[in-house]
Amino acid sequence: MAPPQSDLPIWETPESKSATPDEPSIRKIEDYRPGYPRYSALLSAHNAYFLCRRFDWLRARLLLQKQDKLSLLEEKLEQVDRLEVAPLYLGKSRSDRNTERISLLSEIDASIADYDQFIERTSRIHNFGPACPRDIESLNNWLERTGSLAREETAYLARSHELISLAPAGDSAMMQLETWVEDKFIRLFPSFQKVRTALTVNH
Repeated sequence: MAPPQSDLPIWETPESKSATPDEPSIRKIEDYRPGYPRYSALLSAHNAYFLCRRFDWLRARLLLQKQDKLSLLEEKLEQVDRLEVAPLYLGKSRSDRNTERISLLSEIDASIADYDQFIERTSRIHNFGPACPRDIESLNNWLERTGSLAREETAYLARSHELISLAPAGDSAMMQLETWVEDKFIRLFPSFQKVRTALTVNH
């Protein structure tokens, strides 16, 4: 006879929570080798540390180039239309036999699609919130103490004016609240700053 079933919830014990052979155990940041493996582990462990550059100057340069290319194609199309000797071709595209115009319109179509895609990607990037100065400071402190990466490869953190945070908006709001609370603590208890710095570099 089967034992009676209970409607009470089954609480997990420490033994039942232990990792099974098919379930990988959680690795600590220190388990990764120094360098990019460990730095990547640090970033992946905290959404707030997912910071990156927008590359504003490069995006502006590419946008201007793509825009100018379309302007030149526009001028060429206008010229082809002005020099057209068969008015029928201008009034009925199905009958158009001007191979130069057909080729030009095909190139314009591809360039417009590339231009629109670039604008959409750039707009998406600019919708991300700015990086929190405290997160930048925390990463700089960690890198300075561990010496995990070459300085020239962490120089991106110095461009705070164009750093963005990939963390969800909710995380950013919570971080702002935590920052406000920490600032109040530091103002009331100056020694709290030393504790916070020690925690940051030993993360």
